[in-house]
Amino acid sequence: MIKKFTFILTLTCSLCFHGATEAKTDAGAVVSVKVWPHHRGGFVTYKYTVTNSSLQAIDSMTIGFYPLDTSDGRGAEITVAPLTQSKSFWLSPEKTTSPNGWGAAIRYPDESSKLMIEWIEGNKEHVTHPSEAGVQGMPTIVNPPNLLPVGTTWDTFSVTVQKEDPAYVNGHATFFLDGKLVTVPIKKGDSTPPTVSASLQQITHPNPVFSTLKFSVSALDNYDSAPPIILESVKSDQPLGKGDLSAQVGSDVRLATVRNVKGRTYFITFSATDASGNVGRKTLSYASP
Repeated sequence: MIKKFTFILTLTCSLCFHGATEAKTDAGAVVSVKVWPHHRGGFVTYKYTVTNSSLQAIDSMTIGFYPLDTSDGRGAEITVAPLTQSKSFWLSPEKTTSPNGWGAAIRYPDESSKLMIEWIEGNKEHVTHPSEAGVQGMPTIVNPPNLLPVGTTWDTFSVTVQKEDPAYVNGHATFFLDGKLVTVPIKKGDSTPPTVSASLQQITHPNPVFSTLKFSVSALDNYDSAPPIILESVKSDQPLGKGDLSAQVGSDVRLATVRNVKGRTYFITFSATDASGNVGRKTLSYASP
């Protein structure tokens, strides 16, 4: 794990060293950023597509940075840092992807517990942060510089983290255009919730008073291949008393034990949440004998 003091001793990000004092927000069609996150192998990957509709090529992008926020985060929005094998603030290839000649780095504003992720083209990085020359993971200079051209969309930016952080989806992206900071909200590329399928597979009776219900549950999403499923709630059409049910609500379980009360109906809801934060639900009913 990279220690925080490493970042504080470095330049925090290229956005902070151009003498810019103005931040233009919600810049409309000037530049747009969409995120396409998905779960895989116990991690979450946030993939970004960037469309440049401005009048100049783009040589850097920072996500998780909102310069108008003057709270303790100092503009930084991200809480969950990528786990990287690199010994510097530059992210190693197994946790990030970048365009050719670019690199991605973790940046902490001074005295902030939150962070931002900066992608920067190698030529610009060597000019902006000359003191970082030779640091492990620093992007290689390519000639001519590989800039994001006007009127072009790139989809080669991604970062992988160990758990969800809404700031990667609902935060902001910041660019330098025409000598000014331009900040735009990150937009979700996927707004469709997962489809949850569930069925009651087995009923057992550990004793005459209770029934244990076993369910089969699956979720299908149009982008996220493995949205986590949880038992969201177990309710009844009658008031529930102490000991009427046993269920690990909020966990990835497929079991619930309920008290047998003639005429009572239980409602069991499962939900799946994809990495974009879209939630799908399925509710089943069980009539108590």
